[in-house]
Amino acid sequence: MNKESWNQMKNQMIKMKKVTKMRKMRHLTTKIRKHMTKIKKMMTYMRKIRHLIMKMTKQTIKMMRKKRPKTNKMMKMRHLMMKIWKMRKQMEKMEKKMTKIRKMKMMKHMAKMKKIAH
Repeated sequence: MNKESWNQMKNQMIKMKKVTKMRKMRHLTTKIRKHMTKIKKMMTYMRKIRHLIMKMTKQTIKMMRKKRPKTNKMMKMRHLMMKIWKMRKQMEKMEKKMTKIRKMKMMKHMAKMKKIAH
């Protein structure tokens, strides 16, 4: 294998890597967008339900904290709380990932600029 064809192959590989990275990025952003909409929906639902929470006395809240809530409404409430909590956690994870990727991109960009400057 001569040097030129080897270089060509190497360049192709680099290109492929870039493309896959871009795809991953795009996938992540769409995922986050979907997640955001989900959270917004959940939040609106929470707002609707909040007045129910306000209505509930401390006793009922204590009951909710126990293993099995008594009424259907409370079951729903508990389930919702758990769901929202989980989603928030997931969101935080995704945000971290995104910031990491953004930082990496910035670093790359800066490196490129330095190269151009010199």
